Amino acid sequence: MSRVLSRLLSRLFSRTDGESLAGYVGVILLLLVGIVFIYWLYYKFVTDKKIASFVKAYEAPADKQKYLAAASIYSHDPYPTMICLKSFDLEKPFLKLIRRQVFKRDWSITNHQTTIDTLDWLFDSGHRKEIDLSSILRQLDSRYVVDSHLTQLITAANGIQVYNDNGELRTIDENAIYNCKGIFAWDALRGANVARVCYNLGYLSEEETWHYLEKFSHQLKENYDNWEEVAFSFLLGRYLWSGDSTQETYVRIITNQFTHYPMPQKSKKEINMWQKFPVSSL
Repeated sequence: MSRVLSRLLSRLFSRTDGESLAGYVGVILLLLVGIVFIYWLYYKFVTDKKIASFVKAYEAPADKQKYLAAASIYSHDPYPTMICLKSFDLEKPFLKLIRRQVFKRDWSITNHQTTIDTLDWLFDSGHRKEIDLSSILRQLDSRYVVDSHLTQLITAANGIQVYNDNGELRTIDENAIYNCKGIFAWDALRGANVARVCYNLGYLSEEETWHYLEKFSHQLKENYDNWEEVAFSFLLGRYLWSGDSTQETYVRIITNQFTHYPMPQKSKKEINMWQKFPVSSL
């Protein structure tokens, strides 16, 4: 490294003023890029060690990890920590404070009782009881879609990528789209997320949290055959709630749910949540 730097400096100062200035700037930029790269490697190394230690300390019991699959779509935590009930990010006081404010604003959740009320509402009724889906479901069932926004949503959903059994990427099964029977998943996945986050905010006990995670997971098992059906049902519900028929962000997030780890798996730990825990196992 020192020999290379010496050569660069020697070339730099043997040139004319204009050339020297340009060369000087080039060397500085090269050094800055090197410093940033070294810092990134160090940061990644330290973060990876923290994540590994966190998982070792807080990994959920093996028989309960499957219930966290329903909450994983909303997780902001590093992917390997999704098998933990405890949140890696919400260990940081500043991020916990922000999440408290977000849940107060978006859900009116501020304590144990408002958490329970919200979870019971999502389980018993949610948005699925407030929205008339008859026209949309008829169009999907007939595979003759005339609503332009629904057409746009289907086009967006067709961008979801999934690994097949041979470890090859494919697009979402169209039957998961056209056989959609409702938006249970929109309420259930949100419910699972609310339960996990509120546990980390101190609003739910661990026992209560697992109780709700199991309830929402069982609800998914009763209504869907696989995660692809869950994914489109969730997207449909989110579109009807938000009015955004492109769902660009969540198409990307859902694809990541199916493909975060490349196939075949490098180790037993590196398995995508929705691959490791099929809906039938919930």
